[in-house]
This record gives sequence, structure tokens and C-alpha cells, in this order.
Amino acid sequence: MKKNLFILLLFAFVNGFSQVYTTLLKEGNKWWVYYREGWCDICNAQYKASYIFIDGEATANGVTYKKIYSNLYHITPYSPFGDGVPNTNNPDVFECLMREDINTRKVFVFDSSTNTEKLLYDFSAQIGATINSEWKWGPNNWPVNIDNILYGSVFGKNNIKTFQTDSGFIYEGIGSQSGLFTRPGSQPFEIGAYWLDCFEDVSGKSCNSQFVLGTSENSLEKNLTLYYSKENQDFKILGNPSQDYKVSFYESTGRLLQEISAKGKQNFFLKSKGKSKILLYTITSQGKSWKGKIMIQ
Repeated sequence: MKKNLFILLLFAFVNGFSQVYTTLLKEGNKWWVYYREGWCDICNAQYKASYIFIDGEATANGVTYKKIYSNLYHITPYSPFGDGVPNTNNPDVFECLMREDINTRKVFVFDSSTNTEKLLYDFSAQIGATINSEWKWGPNNWPVNIDNILYGSVFGKNNIKTFQTDSGFIYEGIGSQSGLFTRPGSQPFEIGAYWLDCFEDVSGKSCNSQFVLGTSENSLEKNLTLYYSKENQDFKILGNPSQDYKVSFYESTGRLLQEISAKGKQNFFLKSKGKSKILLYTITSQGKSWKGKIMIQ
């Protein structure tokens, strides 16, 4: 009886560290994107609106991918007198093949020109990381730095894990504020930019693109995290530099490895990391606690 109770408690402890991942490439998802490009303040801008969607699967190099299509449904031409075309009746256009690795939380695009796949999103990235996307839609798609990981509401969805970068937001399960393909801040021309206008899934369509931070129950403080530097093999708590924290490290079996006291953003080392590549941890401070897991190599 005691053995069974221990196993049950251990399962609950380990399961408490897991975080549900929101899948990006779901059938029924549709990204409503517009591209606005202008050349002067008094001129009407060119406005192109498209929706992007998933339609079926295909195999390349023995790997199954989702087939991604777009449809240009509205365009307003240059000229102050242009009336625009509300519905171009254009056919669906095949864009690319994409796949999502749920275990690593990464999204890839198949590049037919090189017969290889390229990284598009890494939803496992931590604060302080720099992400170099290997594939882009349109020119000028530069690396982004992860400044914060927040939780809030956007496009009618609550508690969305959001990566705040130095040039905009990236949303788990949605894409970036510039759409499915394009990184935030990408500007192909002078003032041209893509923007995710609406996001749609099986529960409906929302055009509320304003990101709103969550309540105190899921605020940034609630989701305090630990950062590990592969280069220096040290850790630091991404918290208040004047606040004292205690970090307890555990193996996946639940065995306590070490307890360390440190202030926020103070670098420290572990004497022993054990045999596992993934460590569980709890951070406690001022009567509050945070749980998480971190990969080390």
C-alpha cells in the first residue's frame, strides 16, 4: 500500500512539471494576414489580404508534412483614386509543406529547392535565447531575441504562452503577430509589413489581435523560470535581483539532487547534475513557489 502511494505521489509530482503544449498545425486553423505597403504619407497604400490554411498531407523524404495554401481575397492598388477589388476570386495557391514536432515543440518547413527542412519556430526557447529561423516568407527575416515569456489573452484565446521578442510577439499555437510564416518586425520594403489580422480555428474566428497580460494567477511572476547556459553550464533565476530564492533540483525519479540559495539573475553552478538530461526544479521565495523542468547537456 505504501509503495503504491509513493508511486502515485511521484507521478503527480512529475506530472506537475509538465506543461500542455498548444499545437500550431491543426486542421481547421486559418490565418487571416494582410500586407500593407506605402511609399508616401499622402498616397494610398497598397493593401493585400490573404488567408492561409491547411489542406491535407504529403510525404517528402519519407516524412509526413501538412500542405499549406494561401488565397489572395482582397487587394487595393496604388493610387489615391483606386477603388480596390473586394474579392479577386483568385484560386488557392500552394505555399509549402510544414510539419510540427510535438516532443521538441519545433515547427519545420520543407525547402524543395534544397530538398531539406528548415526551422521556422522553436516554442521550447527560453528567455535570453536568440532564435535564427532558417526559413522565411518574403525578404528581411532577421534573428529575434527572447526578452520575456508571458501568458495572456489574444485572438479570443486565454492563457496563451507568448514569447516577447525585441521586435514583437510570437504566440504558441497561433504563430507570430505577423502571421504564420513571417517573423514579427519583418519589413520587406520602406514601410511595408505583414500583420496577422485574424486567427480562426474550429471554435470560431477572432480579430482581436491586442495581447493582454493574464491575471495574477498566470502572470509573469507566477511563471518564474530558470535559465541554463549551455556555453557556461551555469544557471540563473530570471527574477528580481534584490530578492532571495531557494532552488531545489530533482532527477526525473523525484530524487533530490541539490538545494541552492541565490538572488535573481545571479549565476550559480550545480555540483552534480545526475544522469538525466532533464532536471525538475522548484523555486521558493516569500511563501510562493514555482515548478518547472529544464534540459541540460
